[in-house]
Amino acid sequence: MPTVRGRTVPSGGCRGEASRQLSAGADVRSGSSVVSRLEQEATTRAGADPRVKALLDAWRSCMERAGYQYPNPASAARDKRWRARKPTNTELATARTDVRCKADIGYLATMTAVTAEHQRALIAEHADELGRVKQSFATRARNAAAALAAPPPS
Repeated sequence: MPTVRGRTVPSGGCRGEASRQLSAGADVRSGSSVVSRLEQEATTRAGADPRVKALLDAWRSCMERAGYQYPNPASAARDKRWRARKPTNTELATARTDVRCKADIGYLATMTAVTAEHQRALIAEHADELGRVKQSFATRARNAAAALAAPPPS
């Protein structure tokens, strides 16, 4: 094992030692990947929801009435013309129309409600798995608190 100033370097260095201390007793398989997967699933389900499809149709129609051709808000945001360092008048006008259309149709409230509904369903469907994630995070938090309270190694 390598040494530095007479001290043995732990496997993986200081980062490896810190990781072991923080994850001691925690289910390292439970974590943010589960949450990320379920978050993506909720987004996918919301995107397929008929209420969201109707909402996007209403947004698209509103934008078309103002002279803009975008299939959805994400495509408007990704328009290659908006890559300039400073927003152009066209970009600002498009953004104002986008915001007005969203306000007119209740876009934010509907998207939030529909997405939250799908999130709640997924939470219920995966309660056991999410419980393990919660427990793992709690264990890691206790480990972090203990590490912070411990005197520095000599």
